Amino acid sequence: MPSRNVVKNYRNGAFFHAYNRGANGQAIFLDDHDRNWFMYELTSRLPALDVALVAFALMPNHFHLVLKQLRDGGITRLMHALSGTYTRRFNTRHNRYGSLFQGKFKASGPHGKEAARKVTAYTHLNPIDLRAAEPWERFEYSSHRLFTGERVETWFAKPIASDLFPTDDSYAKFMRQSERRRKQLERDVSALWTPLPVR
Repeated sequence: MPSRNVVKNYRNGAFFHAYNRGANGQAIFLDDHDRNWFMYELTSRLPALDVALVAFALMPNHFHLVLKQLRDGGITRLMHALSGTYTRRFNTRHNRYGSLFQGKFKASGPHGKEAARKVTAYTHLNPIDLRAAEPWERFEYSSHRLFTGERVETWFAKPIASDLFPTDDSYAKFMRQSERRRKQLERDVSALWTPLPVR
């Protein structure tokens, strides 16, 4: 992951990996209420801004989003609004003040389909790091089970996901390979982050 802000020229039709973490590594989700509110704030804005949420994972102190921009400026507006609204809500609910996130969000891209497949697999495998009792496949706050069809959400960009993985078998095979070769996957995803000057 990048150590500083990476700001991109967000090209319509391309995929981007958006990421942010808590300031000083602090938790940004303390319970399911926080996670559900974050997802509501995120997904309710997608139609108006013409941004597709392709994949996500909400970890205790950071999040990963795989987004596809469909209209100029959509990702920038989405992420800025999400960050500000969620921070205010979190601070009010948990009786705190000040910055919640470690600066502005970061993003890698623009990416084509192959890179988007890798970033999606990386995102879905992130819960392995939690070393929880449940396997990563059962992690509640990722989009993995939307890809397998075990869950259904109206905001999920199923046609775009199907363009990346045409069949359930192709997705399952890619995930099995990615899990076995996770260190290489991490290197591949890390190489996608190319710092550019902040606008």
